[in-house]
Amino acid sequence: MRSEGFTFVEFVIVIIIVGILSIIAVPVYRSYIEKTKPTQDISDVKESAVENIPLKEFSGGVSSGNIPTASG
Repeated sequence: MRSEGFTFVEFVIVIIIVGILSIIAVPVYRSYIEKTKPTQDISDVKESAVENIPLKEFSGGVSSGNIPTASG
């Protein structure tokens, strides 16, 4: 007569499978994060610049009217 539930061997096999999957997944995730870091940095700088433009215009700093251009 077999009781309901998992045996110890089945439990150990599941733990081993989860361990193998995590050994594969963690380095892939870290490389993904490292690849996206420069893109995130550029996005952060652009967002910061957009947020600071009204402050510069209001305080008398650089505005779109007095930025030198290559043609002029």
